[in-house]
Amino acid sequence: MGAVVEAKQEVSLEYTFRPDKNLEPSEYWLSGWLVYNDSNDRQLMRAYHNTTIELSEAASSSLIDLQQVFLLATLAGLCGLAFFGVTNYVNQGKKKRTSRPATAPERSDGEPKLDSSWDPVIYKQSPKSLAANKRKSDRKPKKGGKESGKHSAKDSTKEE
Repeated sequence: MGAVVEAKQEVSLEYTFRPDKNLEPSEYWLSGWLVYNDSNDRQLMRAYHNTTIELSEAASSSLIDLQQVFLLATLAGLCGLAFFGVTNYVNQGKKKRTSRPATAPERSDGEPKLDSSWDPVIYKQSPKSLAANKRKSDRKPKKGGKESGKHSAKDSTKEE
């Protein structure tokens, strides 16, 4: 500061202490030291504050803060999980399932009645196979009156 204080005089200094915003509310040790030079130009130090202080959060204007919301959600989840576990444990002895063989209802002739909705759809090829991308009307008849020019040995013997 550069102020000269004469012998047997007192000086008051005002200083505002602002801790870092990232400090968590807790107890901290605060030491304040005054460094000064005497009349012989020797540098001296004297502690003026050396105690524990407690930092606390400023009172918020909202009723619930984000930390409380997460705490309540975690507690509700743990309670739900405990309830689920207890009910499963209690009901485990009560629910004994017996397996019975499945029986199909019977028809009047003694055969089991089958549900036709579960029958697979079976593809059946038509008796005449058409060439790909051709219709019947697009095909031209051959000179011999036959639609197909390919004959097997058996076909040629039948025609004769």
